Amino acid sequence: MKIAIDARPLSREHKDGIGRYTENALNHMVELAPEHTWYLYSTRPISTVLANKENVYIRQGNVRSQLADLLWSQFAFSNWASKDQIDTFWSPRHHLPSMLPNKVRKLVTIHDITWYRYPNTMPIARKWIEKTLMPRSIKQSNQIIAVSEFTKAELMSELGIDPQKISVTLLAPSPIERSAPSKPKSLENQPFFLFVGTLEPRKNLKNLLLAFSNYLETDKSKQIVIAGKDGWGNISISQIAKKLNIEENVKILGYVTEEELHYLYQNCEALLMPSLYEGFGLPAIEALHYSKPVIATQNSAITQVLSPLVINTENESPEAIHFALKKLKNLEIKEGEAITLQTWQNCAKQTLDVINRISIDL
Repeated sequence: MKIAIDARPLSREHKDGIGRYTENALNHMVELAPEHTWYLYSTRPISTVLANKENVYIRQGNVRSQLADLLWSQFAFSNWASKDQIDTFWSPRHHLPSMLPNKVRKLVTIHDITWYRYPNTMPIARKWIEKTLMPRSIKQSNQIIAVSEFTKAELMSELGIDPQKISVTLLAPSPIERSAPSKPKSLENQPFFLFVGTLEPRKNLKNLLLAFSNYLETDKSKQIVIAGKDGWGNISISQIAKKLNIEENVKILGYVTEEELHYLYQNCEALLMPSLYEGFGLPAIEALHYSKPVIATQNSAITQVLSPLVINTENESPEAIHFALKKLKNLEIKEGEAITLQTWQNCAKQTLDVINRISIDL
């Protein structure tokens, strides 16, 4: 088959969760299915270890603005798919080009439906794009991949999607074999809780810091380490910490390398992810891989089904998060009980199975 992929998530220098998903799944898919020809489409230059593969072709532009990216991808990707005589198009990022040839089989991965469930936590432009393109992409797709049973349930209950049209492929911890974990230079030798993610309203960071401030009243030995790039919504961790008078216990690292990230996972006391909404939560899987406790809200895919080390808060309030933090003191950690069995190779195989299935069905 000739398979095209929306490879825009690979164009970011600092890859987010969807970028890490795309990179890891795609690398294994190409390795598992060398008989196929793979086409990577992007509006911007991409970086990938697949560039030198004989059966991998890269089509890319040099578009920068969000509006130009939206319009250019809709037209260019459809045009490229027609010229390349593509059999199957897979988008790992919610949207399909709306003018793909009818004969092309279409697969889209949905990570969450934040635009529908928590629209106020998204920038206006991104919310409009999701609201406009996701329902259309779901309708035109031959099959949908959901990254968790939680996301599948959301698609069924909130958008009325037929469960037969949804396949679940769980995500996996990112590999670190290529090099050893590396301690961030600015990190102090002090026990710490860890937050990993883009700094935006959906991550509930203000309530997290309020809860941590209450926790420090009885245990001043801990600090909280914030690792992640700036998002939107004018989230100023330093200002919130200063207002709460806890600046000395809050360490803001910004973007960290892959090696530094794994050091943080290995050495933290627990990962804190009290987001208002999470379709999966890749940092949680990576922390559980190292047998680290995870605190997350109930309204997410991060539940005790993943591991007994997950502590779910009743809601997103500071009081609920503080109560969960206190639970950590009595949590027993048994070696090996938290490690997920999912691998990126298995995720890739499941994705290929879906591609093969829609090929047979048509």
